[in-house]
Amino acid sequence: MQAVWSEDIKVKVYETDLNGRLKLSSLFNYFQEAAGNHASDLNVGYFQLKEKNLFWVLSRIKIVIHQMPEWGEQLSIETWPKGIDKLFALRDFKFSDKDNTPIIYGTSCWLLIDSHNHRLHKIEELGIYVPEENKSKHGISELLDKLKVLDGNPVSFNHKVTLNDLDILQHVNNSRYIEWMTDCFSIEDINRHSIKSIQVNYLEETKIDEVIEINQFKKERIYYIEGFKKQDKSKVFQAQLEWDT
Repeated sequence: MQAVWSEDIKVKVYETDLNGRLKLSSLFNYFQEAAGNHASDLNVGYFQLKEKNLFWVLSRIKIVIHQMPEWGEQLSIETWPKGIDKLFALRDFKFSDKDNTPIIYGTSCWLLIDSHNHRLHKIEELGIYVPEENKSKHGISELLDKLKVLDGNPVSFNHKVTLNDLDILQHVNNSRYIEWMTDCFSIEDINRHSIKSIQVNYLEETKIDEVIEINQFKKERIYYIEGFKKQDKSKVFQAQLEWDT
């Protein structure tokens, strides 16, 4: 079992945006894949947990981007568990360029769910291997909290959940929420700016045919985005993005 998991990545053209930069949703997919591979190496991956009627759910994540990779670039990702905080299993990560210079940092919080009743399961019972040195190794050192809604009148969009939004657990994959968020922006926004940081809190699962109302608030270079189920107004996610010029 490896304390820190690493993978090499080459950015493919279909993972980039209209400017040839890596899409934010692709970045989330890279992390999700590496985290899943490392969990399997630690004997707490998808197939190991399925036998125990358990599964991981990404609850909160924050990423700070110093440089977004472009089509054809070679990257490496490192990811590691760094302990448990109350209900959350903590996992950090960083991306480095071909010269081994770190360019993206992140931290995340995961919940362990019982697949029969969808209740929280005690993470401590898994006995996850977390070396002592991992506990002081940070991608981002802060503990992620709830996000505050910005003042003002939101711009609103609607999205109906389709088959392509669903993952193996038959609910919306975390990276698809990122695509919904970035679809809120115009081509001019994407051409003028790049994303400096993003935090996403996933609050409730979303399933096929549900209609999600997405509200976007703006204050200077900060955007707050939240999604509600149109049927009952329950909040399913909240996010805060900061643009860099």
